[in-house]
Formats: sequence, C-alpha cells, structure tokens
Amino acid sequence: MGRKVIYWIATALLALELVLGGVWDVLRVPQVHVVIDRLGYPAYFLVILGIWKLLGAVAITVPRFPRLKEWAYAGVVFDLTGALVSNVVSGITDAGTLAYLVLMMGVTAASWALRPAGRRNFQGSDVTSRGGPMSCAANANKLKKLILAIALTSWPTWVVAQSYSTSFPLTENPISEKGKWVGGQSASGNLWGDVQTSGGMAYGVSEPTTYGDPTAILTGSWAADQQAQVTAKIVTTPTECCHEIEVRLRVTISANRITGYEVYCSVVPQNKYCHIARWSGPNGLYCNIEPSSPSINLVNGDVLMGKVTGSNPAVITGYVNGVQIMRVSDTGNEGGEGTDCRAGRPVFTSGSPGIGFYDDKNDNQWHDFGISNFTASAE
Repeated sequence: MGRKVIYWIATALLALELVLGGVWDVLRVPQVHVVIDRLGYPAYFLVILGIWKLLGAVAITVPRFPRLKEWAYAGVVFDLTGALVSNVVSGITDAGTLAYLVLMMGVTAASWALRPAGRRNFQGSDVTSRGGPMSCAANANKLKKLILAIALTSWPTWVVAQSYSTSFPLTENPISEKGKWVGGQSASGNLWGDVQTSGGMAYGVSEPTTYGDPTAILTGSWAADQQAQVTAKIVTTPTECCHEIEVRLRVTISANRITGYEVYCSVVPQNKYCHIARWSGPNGLYCNIEPSSPSINLVNGDVLMGKVTGSNPAVITGYVNGVQIMRVSDTGNEGGEGTDCRAGRPVFTSGSPGIGFYDDKNDNQWHDFGISNFTASAE
C-alpha cells in the first residue's frame, strides 16, 4: 500500500473523528455530557472543543495552507493528550477508552508524517500553485468564509454560557456586589436571613425562623443547567450540631417563598453529614432527597460543589474537593428526611445559583464559618 494511500486513509479517519466529535460536542448530546461531567469540566467546555474540532477537520482536509495544517495537528495532539490525562487523573481507567485515545494519536501521527509535499512545504505553497496567485487568493477567501460560517453557526450555543465568580472583596450587609445578589429577606415576612461579607468572607446574618437559613442568590435570568462551588472558610470550628455551608441551585425567591435545590454539608467534626435538599416554597417545607448521606464534614479550604441538569427528572450532584459524594434524580416525589417528602411537588427547572448557611443554635457566631470564594456557571 502506497504512502499516499495510507496518508489519505489516516486523514479520512482523523477528519471523521473530528467532525463527528465536533458535532456531538457542540450539540452536547447526552453521551458526551456524561463524560464531561465525570471528568469534572463545565458543560460549556464541550462547545469550545466542538468548534475547534470542526475547524480542525476543515484545516487538515482542504488543499494547501500547510501552516494552518500544522496548527490543526498540534491542536489535535493537545486535545487527545488532554483527554488521556483527564481520564487517568479522574480515575477513569477504562481500557477501551484509553486504547482508543492512543490509537487516534497514532492515526494523527500517521496523517501528519505522511503528508504529500504540497501539504507540508511552507515556501511559496501559500501563494503559488496551480491556478496562480489569483486562484490561491480565491481559495483563501473561500476557506475564511467556511471557517466564519462554522463559528457563526455555533455562536447561539456559545453565548448562552454564563458565569460569575467572587472572592467577596467588599464589606456589605447584605451582600450586593453592585446588584449581583439578592438575599433571603427579600422574600419579606422576616422568614429567611441574609448573607453578609467582610474581610474576603461571606457568612450569615441571622436565622429568623427555624428553617430561615441565611440565603443569597445571583440576580438575573440563569440557564437551567447550573453548577456552583464554594470554598469553605472556618475561622473557629463549631463543636455542636448543627452548622452548615450550602450551595444553592435553581433557586427562586418570591413573596414568602423560596424554591430550589440545595447541596450542603456540616462543618462540625462531631456531626458529619451532607445532603441534597429540595425547598418547596413556604418557609419550613423541605426534604433531603439524596438516597444516602455521606459521613463528611467540611474543613477550612474544602471545596463544595453542586450541579444540576435536566428537567424530568432533574439530576442534582454534590462534590467535595472534586470527588462526587452524592447524586439524586428528582421527580418531585422523592422521599427522605424532612417536612415535605413524597409530596408530588413540581420539579424545579429554573432559578439562580447561590449560597446559604445554617446555625440551629442561633448563637450569632456567624463569623465562625463561611466561604472565601464562590463560582457559578450555567448554560
């Protein structure tokens, strides 16, 4: 089998992988969404990868433009080696997946090494070849238009990604950060507390009712698939139950109501637990819906993350320091511990990410524990 034939077989296989992978990534089909979730990357990362895969497929298959081809091959190597390392670091050692990534590296190397002279010679090939300079210029314009078309086609999917991050640099009570946050007291009736910030830390203000957790959520309209994470800051470790740090997802605050999901963990070493809760609206109506509670308490510097996807059911996942600790699919009728379990409630499909705290001792020692960083994204 000749060198040229092997080149075209390898290039065709590589282009097919890039096109199929790129389309799947941009569309965020469930199969790749599960993979990216397991690897711990945000879902919008798929769109970035997908766009570049499609552009890479164009670059390696069109005639001429050898320098562009070098960039494309380099990008493919970055993508494949990054995927391989991400799988290993995340503890995903499926032999088939790793073997496929290694195989595609070999295919990429073969396509790159066996390129014909016209696809590897930089000198003059971008400006001279059959048809002369005018023909080359026309081809260049066509390539630019094709690349622009792919980017514009993907643009509506790209721009829906949202994100917000803060290390709480201001001293505010309640937290606002130029109107970015709204607090629990905005529900009126003195039913839920607010969150304050000082010295690079966010923490509770008060707990006016038994289930009136200090609450703050981001303002504006947020897309449904959300993840949010916080970094625990423990100034003085509480020794009595219960003191908690909470990540909120799809939360809506209205008159006398708060709805949404909550991923939370204890900060008391003597009382280790984490839960996923559903808040059903009126003050006091909640249910811990995860199938089993892990025996964990947060310590200073721990990162608690919550993620929600889907609508029927909504899938809520909790992580501590990047390791999944619990997951549940909510249909609105889950059982568990709380005041509002198996009640046939609606699944929450919209709302904002946010934060919250709990101190059932109501000892006003809110500054003892809080968070030093918050990051949220949605699409």
